[in-house]
Amino acid sequence: MDIVDVRQSEGWTEYLKMYDWKLLKLTKGSVIRLKPTFLGTIAKLQRPTQLINSDLNEIDNLCKENKVALLKLEPNIDQNINLIKEHAFVKIGCPYLATKTLCINLKKEEKELWNDLAHNARRSIKRSKTAGVKVVEVSTNKPELKKFYGVLRDAGRKKGFYVQSFNELKNKSEAFNHNAHLLNAYDKNGNLCSSQFYLAFNNNAWSLHGATTEEGKKNNAGYLLLWKAILLFKQMGYGSVDLEGLYDERYPRFTKNWDSFSSYKRKFGGEVVTFPETYTKFFSNPFKWLSALGFSI
Repeated sequence: MDIVDVRQSEGWTEYLKMYDWKLLKLTKGSVIRLKPTFLGTIAKLQRPTQLINSDLNEIDNLCKENKVALLKLEPNIDQNINLIKEHAFVKIGCPYLATKTLCINLKKEEKELWNDLAHNARRSIKRSKTAGVKVVEVSTNKPELKKFYGVLRDAGRKKGFYVQSFNELKNKSEAFNHNAHLLNAYDKNGNLCSSQFYLAFNNNAWSLHGATTEEGKKNNAGYLLLWKAILLFKQMGYGSVDLEGLYDERYPRFTKNWDSFSSYKRKFGGEVVTFPETYTKFFSNPFKWLSALGFSI
């Protein structure tokens, strides 16, 4: 699927302002983001449209003009890797983004999407409905986000996952405004038992955060919730939904403990998309020395 990534959006730029990332834009529109550090300015270029020689020359000039010490590139799937190597990018660095994901084509008919589900996913959805679980899209206002954040934080603590602060989540929601979507699943007693947060950009949606309570695991709320999200975004006319993140054997440390939710996501069919590995270009020595010493960059 030829999709412009949400990290290339104006909404994502607005969100990253809270971290002091500033913007540079290439002639063709792809966005580089810069941030000063005590060792020098670092930059990142995430999922740009395919870079050709003229783009890479422009990137060099912009980085030199802005005294960039290091540029981390997370290429898109169509990128010519040999070309970026010719421009002195080296395969070093830990990714910021998930390097493998699963994308569901919402242009398919509902029956086809249903048939794409694994047998046990369809069974779990039916059981969840029988258990009385209800799914609704709610406002991304502060009270609703706080409820969601409580479930997300608790799940993160139990599973040992990093969970960003509430302010980060709130700023992300505000930056995307009506293109931020929060879907909740409630049990038969009206208790929140599963929740998922999505961002939409350029007619596609990305699942960025999700969590399920212990009760939600018992009543299979997460399965019904994701199925309803797929149908909602299809009804809204979106072309795809990206489930954001599968275990990647190329980055075992970065994606450790992802086996469980990778298995869950794969049960919904879709196309597995594997992005190229992360590349880095050094414009000054301090970061190069740290990398040579084994420090993560």
